[in-house]
Amino acid sequence: MSYNVKVIKNVTDHKLAINELSRLMDLEPDSESRDFQTMELLAVLIEQYESSLVNLVTPDPIEAIKLRMHEKGLKQRDLATYLGSAAKVSEVLNRKRPLTLSMIKALSDLLDIPANVFMNGDIGKHEVEPNGKTPNVPIKELIRKNWLPVTSLKEQIQVVIDRLFPNKVFYEFAFHAMGAFKRQSIRKESRMDEDSLSTWIYKALELGVQAKVGNQYEKKQSLSGTIRKLRELSLRPNGPKLAQQALLEAGIALVILPHLQKTHIDGAAMLIPQTNTPLIALTLRYDRIDNFWFCLFHELGHIHLHLDNNCTIIPDDLDFIDDSNKVETEANDFARNSLIPEDEWNHFFKDGQGNFTSQSVFEFALSILIHPAIVSGRIRHELKDWRILSRMVGHNEVRKVFGNEYYSLL
Repeated sequence: MSYNVKVIKNVTDHKLAINELSRLMDLEPDSESRDFQTMELLAVLIEQYESSLVNLVTPDPIEAIKLRMHEKGLKQRDLATYLGSAAKVSEVLNRKRPLTLSMIKALSDLLDIPANVFMNGDIGKHEVEPNGKTPNVPIKELIRKNWLPVTSLKEQIQVVIDRLFPNKVFYEFAFHAMGAFKRQSIRKESRMDEDSLSTWIYKALELGVQAKVGNQYEKKQSLSGTIRKLRELSLRPNGPKLAQQALLEAGIALVILPHLQKTHIDGAAMLIPQTNTPLIALTLRYDRIDNFWFCLFHELGHIHLHLDNNCTIIPDDLDFIDDSNKVETEANDFARNSLIPEDEWNHFFKDGQGNFTSQSVFEFALSILIHPAIVSGRIRHELKDWRILSRMVGHNEVRKVFGNEYYSLL
């Protein structure tokens, strides 16, 4: 079904536009092409729609304070008792000082301003944590995605924060462990915002503990049986969903969770605190069959090779993998060789001499019992030619398999 570019007026229009933008991005069109121009237009329309939602939900907090002061006949000196000093009042009203949680509570009571108003811009941050860091959680985006119910906007801000992070163990894990790992292991070029990513990790943990893991995962056991089963499942129309159940039986939870803005994350491998249950979280950022299976096996490689008491979480933006990073290189090798045995691949790739047809891909894929999209994706990657076999990689075929599990959190 063709897509007609138009002004985005509602949630349905927004989702259709997002899907079309994702499809066009996967095609990697030339900068002079009509598809590229359509991508640029869609990006502008999507941004305008999302900005309009934010403006409807959260008015500017400083302007709201000034308006209520005028309505109540209050001067800056009247707020000094609540904010600590006249100097602090001046700094807040001139946008030079962020409000702390105690200030927000006081102003909400004094001026009758709903707590959600203070969540706009740099206002509404958490108070400083014991390690001195101030997480800036993307609350507005979480509201739009329905990760945080709109009804909670009527609550006091501490209740909102408790609603976001009720599990203190997960909170400590997501923000503190993630922060340490990011500083040590993720390239500076990676586009991950630490606080947004930590919030995403917290939500992934919540979903992970809801999964009914069948057996305890034994790291020392051979994964050959599970790998063979997953490869064969890739041939099924609902293979990604069946893989989720197969991993549960192997003691590994798999959850689907769209990425937050400023994270650009493809997935993560982690050990759930207290139980040490392995968890794979995938975003389906690129809605392609080949991408799903490679990301899944990449994270499976991290679980099998790298996660332990000293390394409990590894997030991945696979567009920015450093070849000098041994951990990521090993996970890549694990994924490639587990999906397509090395000797089989070398024989097929050498014989092809760069001239691969749909028929040759199908025949090879069926001979090793794996989805042709996985073979096509590997060829495109090896040749660095994204124009070939584009119709073979399974565009727009994964998200719909997970259905509401994905779209309800988008």
